[in-house]
Amino acid sequence: MNYINTVANPEINQLSEIEKIERLRLVGKDELPDTSTPYQIKAGIYLRVSSGPQAEQDKASLPEQEKRAREEIKKKGWGFVTVKKDVISTSNGDTIKKRSGINAIFDYAKQGKIDIVIVWIDSRIGRNFKESQKIRDILRSYYVQIYSLKRPLQITDPRIYNPQKDKSNQIYQSLNDVMSMSEMYEFS
Repeated sequence: MNYINTVANPEINQLSEIEKIERLRLVGKDELPDTSTPYQIKAGIYLRVSSGPQAEQDKASLPEQEKRAREEIKKKGWGFVTVKKDVISTSNGDTIKKRSGINAIFDYAKQGKIDIVIVWIDSRIGRNFKESQKIRDILRSYYVQIYSLKRPLQITDPRIYNPQKDKSNQIYQSLNDVMSMSEMYEFS
């Protein structure tokens, strides 16, 4: 028996009103991309250490972060696009403008060259809550998701990802940012 999924690829005029409403809720439009066709997620890697002790081999050095991120890309079947890095403290105020690595990631995101950014852990985005949220907001504005190796969340197919509808991941990421800020205070 052949099963035809009329919800995934129907003619728009065949959709029920409820199906149209649900599509609008999820992705903001009636028409969906064909998610049954293969798509390789485009992954960028962002690496950061903020102090000398963090750069030591047993403290998730830049080479260790990159190695693990590349392993994850291979394991998930994603496509590697770029790796960018910063060695700068972010605990004292807004330093986004000073971080050439994250700004390069923004450029890739703006040009549509990446779908996700892989980080070691959420605190690599920033330990300052406002700074972390600002970075997340910038990436979301380009429909780019963040994937943490230490605290991973499910990645949504980039062809249907809508950051305005991704409230549960936003809440979880905000909690991770608060935990990172708490850890920063403990290190102080």
